[in-house]
Amino acid sequence: MNFIPGVNLVFCLSALWSSTMVGEQLSKPSFQGSPRIKEMNFSDIVNVIMKINRPLVKVNALRGIIIGDYQVHPNTICSAGHRSCLWPSSQDNNIYIPYAFQSNYKRAQRALIIAALSEFESLTCIRFKYRSREVTYLAFIDGVGCWSYVGPGTKTAQEISLQIPYCMDVGIIQHQLMHALGFYHESSRSDRDEHVEVKMENIEKGSEINFKIKKSNNLVTKYDYNSVLHFGRYTFSKSPGLPTIVPKLDPNVYLGQLMGLSETDILKINKLYECKTCGNLLTENYRYFTSPNFPNFYPDHANCKWMIRAPWHHKIVLEFDFFHIQPFLGCYRDNLKIYDGSTTRSPVLKGPVCGKMAPAVISTHHLLLIAFSSGHHKHSKGFSAKYRFGSF
Repeated sequence: MNFIPGVNLVFCLSALWSSTMVGEQLSKPSFQGSPRIKEMNFSDIVNVIMKINRPLVKVNALRGIIIGDYQVHPNTICSAGHRSCLWPSSQDNNIYIPYAFQSNYKRAQRALIIAALSEFESLTCIRFKYRSREVTYLAFIDGVGCWSYVGPGTKTAQEISLQIPYCMDVGIIQHQLMHALGFYHESSRSDRDEHVEVKMENIEKGSEINFKIKKSNNLVTKYDYNSVLHFGRYTFSKSPGLPTIVPKLDPNVYLGQLMGLSETDILKINKLYECKTCGNLLTENYRYFTSPNFPNFYPDHANCKWMIRAPWHHKIVLEFDFFHIQPFLGCYRDNLKIYDGSTTRSPVLKGPVCGKMAPAVISTHHLLLIAFSSGHHKHSKGFSAKYRFGSF
């Protein structure tokens, strides 16, 4: 997508910057991607998953599904960050995880799964590769319900069940991938009771095990009410309107969400797998971010990505207060690219750009990816950027 340069674009961006800003009918859902979930009367991904998995938990309990949507590998200890629960690191410090489709997913459904995988790749050192002959790999199946194993296991295909069409949602897929990477539910971490109160009297009979605290490595991160792994306020409630989990410091804090990974989810992955990454996930309105070392010169061989995610039905306005990337013919060495989506497979809005002419863009939907890279030659100060959300 290209923008016409000149006064009209500048006026449009200035005006936008200054302006202010389902029922439980799961029997016959249709595949429409992530927006389908938000139309349902749920406040969080976990609640959606548990509703979908209700028949699985009751009928197929012998499969070993526990805590609603995950299984534990035999003889695998996934507590306190045990190394047996992690996928191995490679010599380049990236984590390469093979995957395969073992069910007849349609092209659009495969594309949705790959898009969910790609967001991990954009912001962490996790890299997904299509399986060749690897013995241990992720096997996406059209099983019963939405579930995964915790951690990679040993010498086996690790199934991730994404039932068609119920589990075809980016948030649900990323929730299960977090389990596959070795994470339990955020609302079962060891310091849970310092932050929320569990209302045992409001939990439906037989579901109490879902609120059991796990011995966990919290990776020196704050308790994340917004995690894609956090229970919602009414998850496993015995009656509509009765909360099962309530924040202690502020009862009005929102629990869970529908969009996908949170900023702290990304931080935890990078800490657990010791990723050396540059960039971040940005989900709050009216934020700034800069190139590394700004306002000093940016470093050699920088490879940074920032993914901005607005609420559904919003667009993103991105501008730069300062912009100076060392120019070179065709911006071959140091450059910035802006993608109209969450991955480098998305359409390019601007780039590669360099020099002092700052780009300015408006996304066509609620996701934007900014990628910055540098070589090993003379450098400049980089950039300072700001963005806002708008429904227009």
